[in-house]
Amino acid sequence: LSTIGDTLGDTSLVALQASSPFILYGISVNFALGLVGKLTPQLQVYFALMGGSILVALLALLVVGPSLLSHFVASYASWLESAL
Repeated sequence: LSTIGDTLGDTSLVALQASSPFILYGISVNFALGLVGKLTPQLQVYFALMGGSILVALLALLVVGPSLLSHFVASYASWLESAL
């Protein structure tokens, strides 16, 4: 049971490390768009700019994706070495 707990903890840490740039991006962009939407209540700024926000996030994934995958593969390889 402790091995399962340790494994789940390690995988959660790797997932959080890999997704942290996107979590920070999502929080900051949604907060900024929400503020802009509150400042201009007559215009639907939040909904109009959401497509651009998604496009920027996908471009960031295109740039950062290979390094995220290499980090994941390195963590998985080290786990396999320690497990076997």
